[in-house]
Amino acid sequence: MRDPKRIPVVMEKVQKIWTAYPDLRFFQFISYLEHKFEEKHPGYKKQNVFEKVDKHFTHPITVIDLFSLEDDRFEKFLDEYIQENNL
Repeated sequence: MRDPKRIPVVMEKVQKIWTAYPDLRFFQFISYLEHKFEEKHPGYKKQNVFEKVDKHFTHPITVIDLFSLEDDRFEKFLDEYIQENNL
């Protein structure tokens, strides 16, 4: 079982960063963090997929799969972001 004490620690760091971008809605902010994580870790679980536009056409998109990202690795990324951006 994962240590539940990690949750407030990670959330405090997320809050610290989000506070610097108060105009972003929550999922805009999450998308921003995802983008920033990918910048630091190019190709991390990157998948090229196709979004179905209608029954005849598809649109290629690239997604980053953070589902399997361990919390300690994400926390390290947050720490680095906070330090690099003087937050």
